[in-house]
Amino acid sequence: MQQHGTSYYVGNRFFPQEVREDVFALYAFVRIPDDVVDDPSADTVTARAELDEMWSIFEGVYATSAS
Repeated sequence: MQQHGTSYYVGNRFFPQEVREDVFALYAFVRIPDDVVDDPSADTVTARAELDEMWSIFEGVYATSAS
């Protein structure tokens, strides 16, 4: 977060520790797919396949934790 989201990192320091940890986790979660769509060298088919794979993993983890 400190390297890629400077303003988020600085703003996050105003929250209590337990909130900061949650914000760091959320930021990391959305940062990865954001990097995929921001990659100028990636073609749309490859980017879509990567995002679809990430979504599939997310759904599997969510389904497991929700039961």
